[in-house]
Amino acid sequence: MIPSSQIGLGIAIVAILIGAGSFGYTATTISGLEDKINTIAGSTTSSANDISKLKSDIAKLEEGQAKSKADQEAAAVEQQILLDANRLGVRTDDVRNFGADLIEAAQKEGKVTSYSIYGWKRANAEINSEFNARFGIEVENMAMGSEDIYQRYLGEQAAGKNIVDVLVSAQDSLELLQNNLRPLEKLIPDQTAQYKTDSPAKYGPDGRWISTLGRISSAIGYNTELVDASEVPTTIEGLLDEKWKGKVLVPDSSVDIVGHILEYYPNGESWLKDLAGNGAIALNSYSGVGSLLAAGEGQLGFLVGADVYSRQMVKGAPVSFVPIDFAGNGIYISFNSISTVNDAPNPNAALLYIAFVLTDEGQDLIDKVGIYYGNNNGPVGFMKRYGITPPDLEIWSGDPEAGASPEDVDRIRALYRDVFGIKPE
Repeated sequence: MIPSSQIGLGIAIVAILIGAGSFGYTATTISGLEDKINTIAGSTTSSANDISKLKSDIAKLEEGQAKSKADQEAAAVEQQILLDANRLGVRTDDVRNFGADLIEAAQKEGKVTSYSIYGWKRANAEINSEFNARFGIEVENMAMGSEDIYQRYLGEQAAGKNIVDVLVSAQDSLELLQNNLRPLEKLIPDQTAQYKTDSPAKYGPDGRWISTLGRISSAIGYNTELVDASEVPTTIEGLLDEKWKGKVLVPDSSVDIVGHILEYYPNGESWLKDLAGNGAIALNSYSGVGSLLAAGEGQLGFLVGADVYSRQMVKGAPVSFVPIDFAGNGIYISFNSISTVNDAPNPNAALLYIAFVLTDEGQDLIDKVGIYYGNNNGPVGFMKRYGITPPDLEIWSGDPEAGASPEDVDRIRALYRDVFGIKPE
């Protein structure tokens, strides 16, 4: 027979659960229930263990009720995501990542116009194709030099024309335009968070530009059929050796690398003159260094980024490169960043496009092309891709205070052309 004290306790428990709304437990707090338990405990012969178990059971009921509510809310969110994805004709993951409101607003605009550096052209084709397939939004891109991007945008603004949405350019150019750029950090915080860094070369104020691709700028290229890797100089001074007389290709102008040579090498200007005196072959193009090197028109190439050589390497041409230590600072890395302008005619489509580029998937598409490197694999992964053993050197992105102003650009270009006897076209 069950002792009367236990019967009394059992009835008390049921009374508490019913009074608390269990079997559908709602808002009564655990502290209120404990007061009732203590009253019952004083009027029965139940043990402390019985009371403790009762408290534990009630706590489990409360936990279960909260979990059930959270599950119901999560299920409702998922259902809405499915409905939005079906309505917009996109993937459920894209709704989760970017939000239905941004996707819908971007689709209504239907287009993104971008101005980008030449090296972005191939990566841009991969990204544009995927972006269009995913969201049904057309991307129109115009490729040009960083300085041309800067000048073109300012010219359009002065003329009252709002044409471009997205800029992909060197940090120096975007820095000059920063008051015209939107703060991505505030507009697409989920996508920009992982990129935030103290380096102005990679992340502008409030995320006004964010590095999406990088390149190795301190590299000497060589024709693998004419030069053994062990012979390639590992410093810029090595290019002055008599054995390379008349065999080094240089571009028409390379403001970025030349500006840094003048900034960081005490004898930078005299070194440029000595390089010209050693018969360096000056070309009337930048990317031509890579193509002529592949054709055997020269044996070494310099004053261009490694992307000029990797463009040939992805074609299977007999070209490779050696990263060099730049002025004792390490391997000089330069970045190209993405941004959107304040007066973009398609502001939502621009934000969605940039958010997509910043995802791991977008960065993988950049790495896939193999000309620049995305943020997923970085410069070390880029070198390993081409069978180049990364040297034991630091990765260095230059001094942000040493960025060239428009006046510096003109001065450096004039000096360079004068040293190599290049006539402006």
